[in-house]
Amino acid sequence: MSDAAPIVAAVAVAVESAPAVAADAALPDLRCLREWPESLPRSLQPELVRWLRDWNAIPHALDFRIESSSRMRSSLGRAYLDRRLVRINDRLARPGAEALLVEVLCHELAHLVVHERHGRHARPHGREWRSLLRQVGSRERVTIPREECAFLPPTRRRSRRRRAAWRSPGSDHSSVLGGIWSALRRLHGRLM
Repeated sequence: MSDAAPIVAAVAVAVESAPAVAADAALPDLRCLREWPESLPRSLQPELVRWLRDWNAIPHALDFRIESSSRMRSSLGRAYLDRRLVRINDRLARPGAEALLVEVLCHELAHLVVHERHGRHARPHGREWRSLLRQVGSRERVTIPREECAFLPPTRRRSRRRRAAWRSPGSDHSSVLGGIWSALRRLHGRLM
């Protein structure tokens, strides 16, 4: 019976360590996960953590944030390196855009990791960035063709304020003064 005591103790230790292994498989305590945007699906979090682990970037990722923005009109994502922020176009959170959302999020996170490791010396889409994307099996592309984004809902266009046609008092383009006013207006338009 005394021979069974060490075996029971070993089994008890193994059972106690099982939850620790499960907890280790859980998501780490990262700011980007704690402050996850409500518009983005939480199902992306394990994928994001996998990328960071594959890149050995968990220590670098302790203090970055992810935001979703409805103000982005011409891009799907943007990495603000000095602010440690990734901003994602909220149109990517719509159903059917999951694959594109994963690609854009991986693309932008790779920019942050490259910046943390190499500073401003690395090119935005250079060797280091491409290597990170290759490492996790993501596409190494810089732009996404419009055809692949056609299913996304259109952005609201900003209404342009119409400028009033301004003329100098009594401007007659045949007069010298009218010509000067025209030249000034053209120059002003180039400066604005």
